[in-house]
Amino acid sequence: MIATNPTAEAPNRAYYRACEGRWSAPLELTITDWRAFRTSGLGLADRWRILSMVLAARIVGPCRLETSVDATTGAARQEVVHTTRIAKWGLTLMRSTEWLTLDPNGRDVAMRGELRLVPALWRTRPMPAVPARVDETASRASYRFAWLGTEMRQEAARSPDGTTVTLTQLTPFSRGVQILRRR
Repeated sequence: MIATNPTAEAPNRAYYRACEGRWSAPLELTITDWRAFRTSGLGLADRWRILSMVLAARIVGPCRLETSVDATTGAARQEVVHTTRIAKWGLTLMRSTEWLTLDPNGRDVAMRGELRLVPALWRTRPMPAVPARVDETASRASYRFAWLGTEMRQEAARSPDGTTVTLTQLTPFSRGVQILRRR
């Protein structure tokens, strides 16, 4: 029988508390399978958004990915607020807010949110609730969600010293790896 410490913080709470604050990194996105990209069923506007991010990075450098984690404000409700912004030259190209509800089991998370994209930043796209999971060491989180009409698998790994979070994002046609650093 394994003894548990009732005063120990649950892994899902510990992970997001350790990640609390503001983070940023250059946005790295690569099309890994052009055939899958062409046949993905993405809408024309979303296809252009992805192509613009990939091709513009080659010409003028990558966009900037900025995130924030607030694990304090909604702690009584077992809720964490996460924001994401993709920008170039100070102009917002994408903005999202996710609300992460921590499951009492200590590992699971329910994520829901909203997304706003250029050129219609005033229009909100709802992000339906999806499950996520934090590992038992409170150093990794795994997500699977709809992103611009395709499925994205995302792994976030916090460094042992807490100074970086490596974000690996995979779709059927792309791969992105961002090393987020505290701002």
